Amino acid sequence: MKPRDRVLASIDRKPFDRHPIKHLATTEVEDHLRKYFGVKTHNEVLDKLGDDFREVTVEYKGPEVGNLTGDEHGIYAANVFSQTLRHFGDGSKEPLSKIKSISELKNITFPSLDWFDYSGLKKQCDEHSDYARIFDYCGLDFINSTSSVRGYEQTLMDIATQEPVFMELIERRFEFFYQHYEKALTAAEGGIDFIHVADDIGSQQGLLISLDCFEKVFADKYRAIFDLAHKHGAKTMMHVCGSIRKAIPLLMDLGLDVLDVVQTNAVDMKLEDLKKDVQGKLTFAGTMCVQEILPFKSPEKIREEVRKRLDLFSDGGLIIGPSHQIQTDTPIENILAMYAEAGGLKE
Repeated sequence: MKPRDRVLASIDRKPFDRHPIKHLATTEVEDHLRKYFGVKTHNEVLDKLGDDFREVTVEYKGPEVGNLTGDEHGIYAANVFSQTLRHFGDGSKEPLSKIKSISELKNITFPSLDWFDYSGLKKQCDEHSDYARIFDYCGLDFINSTSSVRGYEQTLMDIATQEPVFMELIERRFEFFYQHYEKALTAAEGGIDFIHVADDIGSQQGLLISLDCFEKVFADKYRAIFDLAHKHGAKTMMHVCGSIRKAIPLLMDLGLDVLDVVQTNAVDMKLEDLKKDVQGKLTFAGTMCVQEILPFKSPEKIREEVRKRLDLFSDGGLIIGPSHQIQTDTPIENILAMYAEAGGLKE
């Protein structure tokens, strides 16, 4: 079974040969895996682990704005957006923290869609046609990205008060990414299987903001993005870690198809309960705890944890992988045990 078919079958609760796999790790762990397998590229590591996804993005052709980071696919728009505000700001770490009125934003340089070349996206999607293709991993988010240039405490206060400068900032970010996704989905001609967004709405104890605040400030924007993806035949995947069980019904209502990473050691995030909650209408990606299980348990215990998940989701709805980036304190034998038990490892 081809990886893309496997992923879509699991999401649609149709027969599949094995559960799909999605890998995520720090740069240091990636380097360790490259050396272990004797390969040079990230995608070769994914091949060895049995990862069923491939990331695709567009080429950056804009000005040098400093600290832009990318992988073999290119530079992500989210990174460009934040680094542009820093580069053309006042030189401080949080250049928008002192702005008090919307009029002051006219002196700030925002990124342009003209800085991206979408023409090669279809070819890139075609090259990965056997895989489930994710566009612009962790592209749109509001809380984390805005706090990086405005300050975290200020951002939380802004959300609570619906501060005009903050509301204007997220409106500009939304408009930019809506057009970014629309251009990409059109250029790919059906080649994008998932758009990937993210937001930090949960701590390990509970929600960081109230559902009322989330609904008032962010919900319509995510609904519009998710509707756009579905219009182009793509599914939606959102990276949301922490204790966010109370927010899941709202995310589903907005049109979310896959909840990514799923931090099962957070409060009220027991996987059995989450499965009952969603009634087959949402797929979970991740779930293998990077804090308590992968670093510290034996390979045998890792395999046992994987089997529990595979049995629980025998009818589909699970993409097996870590609950966040695998950290440097994780023994490589534990990583291999996870993917071997899931049926993806190729040594």
